[in-house]
Amino acid sequence: IKEGLEEIEYTKDASIFTRYHSEKANIGVQFFNKGMVILSTFAPNDSDDIEFGVGLTMMTQSKSKCNVKDSVIVDCHNSFAPESGEVLPGNEEVFQLIDVIDKIQCNQQRNNLKIGCYEDTMSDLNKNEGVGESGIKTMIVEVANQRTAYVLFDSNNMEIGFRQEIIEATKDLDIDEIEVMTTDTHTVNTISRGYNPIGIVKRDEIIEYVKISINEAIKDLEEVEVGTGTKRIKNLNTFGPNNSTELISTISSIVAVSKIIAPVLLITALVIVFIWIFYGGL
Repeated sequence: IKEGLEEIEYTKDASIFTRYHSEKANIGVQFFNKGMVILSTFAPNDSDDIEFGVGLTMMTQSKSKCNVKDSVIVDCHNSFAPESGEVLPGNEEVFQLIDVIDKIQCNQQRNNLKIGCYEDTMSDLNKNEGVGESGIKTMIVEVANQRTAYVLFDSNNMEIGFRQEIIEATKDLDIDEIEVMTTDTHTVNTISRGYNPIGIVKRDEIIEYVKISINEAIKDLEEVEVGTGTKRIKNLNTFGPNNSTELISTISSIVAVSKIIAPVLLITALVIVFIWIFYGGL
């Protein structure tokens, strides 16, 4: 990251935030200097992680189409249902993402920009409400009198439908666009709820945090310069999709089996103890 920051060139050039759609695939695109940021979501339909190879394809395709130096792909991870599956190579969703990237209008007018930020740990909420230690972070980007709110929760996905509820609840605020995202942290996972996405409980309280964060970020707006960059991290071992899925499945199986075995073992132990006490006493 430090090496990447040293290589970035900064200017005041940015485009407005623009949305594109193709069947279930939805993206929001904003150009910054020599790069672009693509926010990807399948909401209001459910979805889970975008597989790395799919994201790499999106990155390569968008860089080639728009002739930019960097393309930053953000999986918003904001519409979860129990039956949600990963977006894997060959899935129909992949071709929808390819189609929607082809719709991007690359020659967007550039203007100066302002950015304002705000963060709150949401200290009265915790992992039981699907909120991680970093809480909420909000960034407002203002370009050509358009204000876009980037709202990020430290959570593991979002209950399906809650994104739309947040968007509706913030329409009266002084913004023109909003996208809500989650970090995909697994620190909020619980045995009782598994993935435990944000929005299952205390929706009103969470929405109030969103409104406050947007208003405070607007107060922080100031003129800035911006740049983008990407770096490859070498010699980094990862779980990979197969091992992580196998681990989660194994844990879930152990928990499910334990619910059956534990009572049986307890009853068996009690019977043995009673027999030992009864016959031992004789």
